Amino acid sequence: MNRILLSLFVAGVSCFISCGENTKKGEEQQKQVEMDAMKAEGAEAIMLLIHWGDEYYTTPNASQKKIAQDLCDLGIDVIIGGHPHVVQPVDLLTSTTDEHHKMVCI
Repeated sequence: MNRILLSLFVAGVSCFISCGENTKKGEEQQKQVEMDAMKAEGAEAIMLLIHWGDEYYTTPNASQKKIAQDLCDLGIDVIIGGHPHVVQPVDLLTSTTDEHHKMVCI
């Protein structure tokens, strides 16, 4: 049986992880520890549902791009975003810390 961790993230208000310029290194390390524990419990993939983006814009903003790359670098496997009320592009990101890790951002 496949096991997938699914978590909620509201941009600007962290339910799972803080990203961006105000993130402290200790917070990133703590979230990495939490992700490692989830994988140790059997999670084969980590998916986040994120409430983000500017309403009615068909392209992601700079904040979305930064958060997405930060999450990819932390090892998140899939982001499913919602809020703009319009379709934004699907992207495949490559981690800057592990060239073998890729993340789908929908």
